[in-house]
Amino acid sequence: MSLLVETYLSFLDSGRRVVVLDTETTGLYAAQGDRLVEVACLEIRGGETGAHFHTRLNPERSVPAEAVRIHGLTDADLADAPKFHQVAEDLLAFMDADPLVIHNAEFDLGFLNAELSRLRLPRLAAVRALDTVTLARDLGFERASLDVLCELLRIDKSARALHSALLDCQLLAQVFLSPIFIQRARPETQEAFDLAAEKKQEASHAASETAPFPARSFSASAEERADHRTMVKTKLPASKWS
Repeated sequence: MSLLVETYLSFLDSGRRVVVLDTETTGLYAAQGDRLVEVACLEIRGGETGAHFHTRLNPERSVPAEAVRIHGLTDADLADAPKFHQVAEDLLAFMDADPLVIHNAEFDLGFLNAELSRLRLPRLAAVRALDTVTLARDLGFERASLDVLCELLRIDKSARALHSALLDCQLLAQVFLSPIFIQRARPETQEAFDLAAEKKQEASHAASETAPFPARSFSASAEERADHRTMVKTKLPASKWS
């Protein structure tokens, strides 16, 4: 079991508050001037989701068409949105000092830390974030995009026509709390599940081998009766049938 899986289970078992976080941006590269256009947080406490923080953000630059195709937020949509420095205090207060659950944490932390650095505020430490992409891979999922995990874990993602920071937080929280996801993280639970499935398969196979043939719904033909008499006389001379 990896350290990340152990950490995940410790969060579940302790019932402590963790904060799911997601962002949307103008592009892929914070170091090259891309900015946040949306940020959302959703708390999980005791295995249940609770309060959330969500806001769009004026990125103080134009939003490229390729980014709009991903999240649908245009310059016009964001013109009257607050700037990051106007929401930073409330965002940090909501996160408090609790662990963060982020899908591809390096990306989101990179953008948040770039914004915090502009304000000369302390950066968010990478060790504070539980990256669910890495966690999913540690649990044996070969593909770990949010869309794929929702499909594999039977989570309804039909509302996700476009990326949305709050909706993605809600979906990621369902991944985090999914019984299938948790089962993967507990070897003893998975082993018991596999053993039960194996025993059920063996019992089904044994039953099919010992099941009696169904009764015939018609009588033997004259030819069949003649063949039977011949077999009794020639093949079974010492039996009680002779």
